[in-house]
Amino acid sequence: MIDSAHIGTLQVHGGGSVIGLDSFTLGSPEPRPVADRRPEEHGTVDETRWYGPRIIGMTGRIVAPTMAELWAALDDLKGAVALGQTVTLRFTRQGLEFTERAVVRVAGGVDVPLSATMPSPMVRFGITLEAPDPRLYSDTLSTGSYDPTDAGTGGLFFPLDFPLDFGADDSAGRLEVTNEGTFSTPAVLTITGPVTNPILDNDTAGLSIYTRDCALSAGETLVLDTLERSVMLGGTTSRPDLLDVELTYWWQLLPGVNQLRLRGSDMSAGQTALEVEYRDARI
Repeated sequence: MIDSAHIGTLQVHGGGSVIGLDSFTLGSPEPRPVADRRPEEHGTVDETRWYGPRIIGMTGRIVAPTMAELWAALDDLKGAVALGQTVTLRFTRQGLEFTERAVVRVAGGVDVPLSATMPSPMVRFGITLEAPDPRLYSDTLSTGSYDPTDAGTGGLFFPLDFPLDFGADDSAGRLEVTNEGTFSTPAVLTITGPVTNPILDNDTAGLSIYTRDCALSAGETLVLDTLERSVMLGGTTSRPDLLDVELTYWWQLLPGVNQLRLRGSDMSAGQTALEVEYRDARI
C-alpha cells in the first residue's frame, strides 16, 4: 500500500485527508510487440523495444463532517482528473523513503457506485488513470553541471576509438551523473555559450546529439529535451533546424553512472557550460 498520494495539488490519501484510498494499483506497462517473420525459416524475429502506457487504478472513499463538504470534495476530485488535461500523480509507497511521480490523465469517468450515506457522510469512488509515459520517476529533480574546457576530469576512456583525435574537443573532461533508478531516463540538457556546433555525447550509451550551423554567443543558451526531442534556443524559441538529424541519436541516461561530454569549437573557460536535469526512473 502507500503512505500518501496527491493528484496535482489535491491530497487523496494520508495526512488526515477527507479523501482516502482503499486500493492503489500501479499496474505494469505492456510491451508493444513487433515481430517479423523469419525469411525461409520457422518463427519470427522479435524486435520489441518499447512499452505502452501504464494504467493506474484507484478505489477509495470520501468521508466528511457534512454533506456539503462531501460533495465539494467529490467535485474537487473530479476536477483534478477532468478530461482535457494531464496532471502529476505523486505518491510514496510504504517501506520506501522517496516519493515517486507519473504524469497521468483520466482513462474513464470517476465511478461513484454508492450513494452518500448518513450519519457519517461517505461516498465511495473508483478512478482509472493512464500514464502515457509508463516510467515512474523520482519526485526529486537531480542536476549536474560542468565546464567542458576543464580537462582535469578527462583523460583516456577505454575502449578507445580509432583513429584517435588529439584535438581540443576530445581533451575536454566529462560530467558524471547517476541514474539511481532501474530504467533509462530522459534528461534536459542546457548548453551555455560561447560554443560553435556543440555535440552532446553520452559515452556510456555510445550515442551523440549533433548540431549544425549553430553558433552560441557568450551567455546564449540552447536547451535540448531528450524526451520531447525538442531544441529550444534561449529556452523559448523552437529551432529544430539546428539539429543534425543525419548524425543524431537521441540518448537517455542509463541506470547507474553515465559519462557525458560537451564538445565543440570556440569554447571559453569559465563561460561555456553544460547543465543536466533528470529524475531517476523505474519501470
